[in-house]
Amino acid sequence: MKAKNIVIATCVFPPEPVVSATISLDLANYLAKDNTVTVISPKPTRPEGYNFEDNPVDKNRQFKHVVVDSYTSPKSKILPRFYESYSLGKHIVKYIKKNKENIDVVYINSWPLASQYLIVKVCKKLNIETVVHIQDIYPETLINKLPALKSLFYKLLLPLDIYILKNARTVVTISSGMKKHLVATRRLEEKNIKIVYNWQNTKKAAAASIENELFTFVYLGSLSPSAQIESIIEGFGALNSSKAQLIIAGSGSDDEKLKKIAENYPEANITFTLAPSDKVAEIQAKADVLVLSLREGVGKIALPSKLVSYMFSKKPVLAIVESDCDIEKIILDADCGWVVQQNQQEAIKNKMAELITTDQKILLEKGARSEIYAAQNLSREVNLEKLSKIITNEV
Repeated sequence: MKAKNIVIATCVFPPEPVVSATISLDLANYLAKDNTVTVISPKPTRPEGYNFEDNPVDKNRQFKHVVVDSYTSPKSKILPRFYESYSLGKHIVKYIKKNKENIDVVYINSWPLASQYLIVKVCKKLNIETVVHIQDIYPETLINKLPALKSLFYKLLLPLDIYILKNARTVVTISSGMKKHLVATRRLEEKNIKIVYNWQNTKKAAAASIENELFTFVYLGSLSPSAQIESIIEGFGALNSSKAQLIIAGSGSDDEKLKKIAENYPEANITFTLAPSDKVAEIQAKADVLVLSLREGVGKIALPSKLVSYMFSKKPVLAIVESDCDIEKIILDADCGWVVQQNQQEAIKNKMAELITTDQKILLEKGARSEIYAAQNLSREVNLEKLSKIITNEV
């Protein structure tokens, strides 16, 4: 196939240690083997307070990297974040207009919704193909955070999202639930939406298992409202078991709230710790069972990247989620864990109690199946090739 001139318009890029940044870098390296690739990104800011000098970038690259001086807002505030998106979009549009003769396709993994809208709009005008990668659905994500503004957000922002998605050559989503939602609410054609699972660096995912005196449940990830980690803490706390411990590893806006909830169970062995990227494998290795949870409504349109990391760690997974979501489907298809419905605290407690007494052989077998399924369906190799072919229009 003829080589293409590809622009990767991304809101994050290494040295930022986040999943989307890794995806954009892997994509740039992969596509640059047979195409001319230019990456456009803002200066690194995510996560806030991170020392980017501790995560050096590889200078031996086959693609061009343009860092624009757009406005950035690492703090999660709505108006600054909206302007951040708008500013990035304006800078990328300026580059596209200047180099329009040498661009065949623009892959957009940018901030919603302003930057996506500006990029798609100029590409439509210049007859340049676009592939839009959707990591979160807006305005729904905003509505989950600020339900009082639901009507306003829908009125102002939903038309923007419909324009973006209807004018993209291809829309990429990260789960089948997200695809169903977009088809139903944006009136998109199914053939124009492709599912590509997010991946992580699986070489760092596995570590030798650590034997503990206590049966160990581990949650590792963001301590955010959408995760509804209180369900895990309350279910475990109600056990009142001296034979088990729960480790909550990570940071986020719900940190203090969750610690206060844990104080309601003084007899329970509940520990909070940070989870720097270089310690993820070590923390997961401590687990007999890895636990994740999602607030109702979130699981239908999202597939958390922690599930991929969990599965590559060769551990069984306990998911506390609503029924008929991608997480439930993957765990049941892989036969690598258990699913309990969200907001059913008695069932959560009972399942944890059952797992504490489960034969170690069963846990190991489920952990092994977890890694096999992940390698076949959720790996970097499988999904990077799939996404690359979507961008070059080979599928």
